Amino acid sequence: MIMRSILCIIFVFNFNILLSQEWDFDITDSNMTIQVSSDVVFIDGLEPPIGSLLGAFFVDNDNNFICAGYQEWTGEQLAIALWASEAGLNNGFSPEENINWFIQVDGQSYQSSTA
Repeated sequence: MIMRSILCIIFVFNFNILLSQEWDFDITDSNMTIQVSSDVVFIDGLEPPIGSLLGAFFVDNDNNFICAGYQEWTGEQLAIALWASEAGLNNGFSPEENINWFIQVDGQSYQSSTA
């Protein structure tokens, strides 16, 4: 089952570097697709470099941020599939779980703060 949502939040990424952030994710049995407009993602007031990664992370049982889907920044509108957790597993988003947005620029990951 695929649910679609439109994201209407302006992303502002601060520069708290998370050096060990993993960007691999599991493709599970369901997802939600988030549409991200090209005019809502900024780093320090500027558009991110083309080729940066924009992704969504959930928090696992050990309080680690785990990637559940991302897309490469093209400077255009994106549709990002965020994968849901399968029954009995902690391999994706659970219902009503908060989405934690990150961007990766030149191999460094930054967590967002929304404006």
